[in-house]
Amino acid sequence: MEKETGLNLHNPQMLIAPPVLNITVNNSPAPGKLFLAPLAGYSYNTILNNNGSSYWFQQYSAVTYDFKKQPNGNLTYYSGNPPRFIELDAYYNIVHTYQCGNGYTTDMHDLQLLPNGNAYIMAYDPQHVDMSQIVSGGNPNATVIGLIIQEIDQQNNVLFQWRSWDHMLITDAVRENLLDSVIDYVHGNAIEVDFDNNILLSSRHLDEITKINRSTGNIIWRFGGKNNMFNIYNDSLRFSHQHDIRRISNGNVTLYDNGSFRPPEYARALEYSLDENNLNATLVWQFRRNPQVIATWGGNVQRLPNGNTLIAWGGSLNTITEVKPDGTVVFDASYSPGVNTYRGFKFIYPADPNGIEHGNNSPFTFNLNQNYPNPFNPATMVKFSLDKAAVTSLIIYDIKGSKIMNSFTGFLNPGSHVIKIDGSNLSSGIYIYKLISGEKSASRKMILIK
Repeated sequence: MEKETGLNLHNPQMLIAPPVLNITVNNSPAPGKLFLAPLAGYSYNTILNNNGSSYWFQQYSAVTYDFKKQPNGNLTYYSGNPPRFIELDAYYNIVHTYQCGNGYTTDMHDLQLLPNGNAYIMAYDPQHVDMSQIVSGGNPNATVIGLIIQEIDQQNNVLFQWRSWDHMLITDAVRENLLDSVIDYVHGNAIEVDFDNNILLSSRHLDEITKINRSTGNIIWRFGGKNNMFNIYNDSLRFSHQHDIRRISNGNVTLYDNGSFRPPEYARALEYSLDENNLNATLVWQFRRNPQVIATWGGNVQRLPNGNTLIAWGGSLNTITEVKPDGTVVFDASYSPGVNTYRGFKFIYPADPNGIEHGNNSPFTFNLNQNYPNPFNPATMVKFSLDKAAVTSLIIYDIKGSKIMNSFTGFLNPGSHVIKIDGSNLSSGIYIYKLISGEKSASRKMILIK
């Protein structure tokens, strides 16, 4: 089984703790753990407790997005090198990778796993288009980017494919410069499996939510943008450059309205009731921060099991907020300026059949193994496991208890780790190596023979 390719599993000395989430409000939020993928020099996948402390994290050199728990209990995230989605089990082992078929490059915006093990995934599709034949003054050598949606099986075989070129016009784009040399006219950023197994699509550059027939690929309806089919009530602003369409348990839909290019320009969390027979859309709930948030990219809205709503603000100075149905803020936190996360989630994790969150359900225990080889000359390896994340040190003492050297000090996640001890500068003899992690410690003897 393939192990996850985070840096700390290969070279603990390279590990850098993830950026700190600064909490300003923490007033009995919903139970669960926060899932965030902050980008700060390195990329990280992080699981945080409700008090902001680290439960688990992984550091990457390649960019990561959309870190979340799937309905099957496993974790998924997008990895940019190579472009693919990776699925992890409860021990953070890689159990599957998801990639687009038919020669398309996997897009980072969303992955939705289905109960039968299949998955929905997206790709961007650049094509050369003579735009002078479409708009006056258009570039005859333009690159226009369309959208591909695929349903793939466990072997990444394509079972269903939908192309924006067959159903949406380039001129449907609301604010893209159609005279430009590169035109991203759709910019799909979220897919959702609806209750009737058809597909909901959020397209940022169309200002549109689209419902697609899974059997035929035909468009059932279009909500927002130039081709809006709905009567919209209780919302004179209209959403703009939105993200993250989701169907929730009460039958309504939520989305994150970035509000880009719309006066006034600010982000909102929205919930609509959709009458799909009569094509009526009614805004039934919304939340916006005070002062208002401007977020030109990213963001999502998650309705939690207790009725609260978690809002990740995407590309803004604010990171994540949890509110009650009446708009009372029960949790608010942000990274330092310059650190952002594309989405944010809260899940009960690890999964409990009774829906109860436990403080520490790490599948690992604290354990220090005997070094190998032993005796050794001049180097040996020490393997150990941690049951929780903590600052950890491996210290070498002589037989009298005097400290000789510090082989490693750093922040480590729960799990198995291996550290090399180099005895090149030591004399032959018996030594003690001591592992200290948080409040726990263990020691063993080793023999160096030169």
